[in-house]
Amino acid sequence: MGYNAALIHKKIFIYELATYFYKNEHGTFTKNHLRIGDVVMMQIQDYNESYAIVEAIFSHQGNDNKLYVFIIVKWFEETNRTRLGCPVYRIQTDNRWRHVFPLSAIDLVNNVYFLHDCSNSCTSSHDLLNTDYIRNLYYFKAI
Repeated sequence: MGYNAALIHKKIFIYELATYFYKNEHGTFTKNHLRIGDVVMMQIQDYNESYAIVEAIFSHQGNDNKLYVFIIVKWFEETNRTRLGCPVYRIQTDNRWRHVFPLSAIDLVNNVYFLHDCSNSCTSSHDLLNTDYIRNLYYFKAI
């Protein structure tokens, strides 16, 4: 964020849901809802579109007494596999990429759809050790 200052305030606030307005390149405001567990698209320097799952939403009061909202994410990485014509991604297991971002780093919320790629180990519930997800390219909104 480009600030060089010591943190005076020690409190952080944790959220399950954040509602905020986003101004796009045409100057139009859109209302976004972000929840823990949502998949978001982010533009990261030196990479194309990148996808991540929101793990946490929190805010911190800066020295200027403004609240700054951040997210913690888990990144998806491409596997170069497809299922039903859709790309398969895996949750990244190493920590190559940064995981804490200001809320403004999100490009798209609720416009990217991923499904857990259930295997034989997913019987009555999702196997959390299976980190494969399918990006659903065929989802659309009926008008």
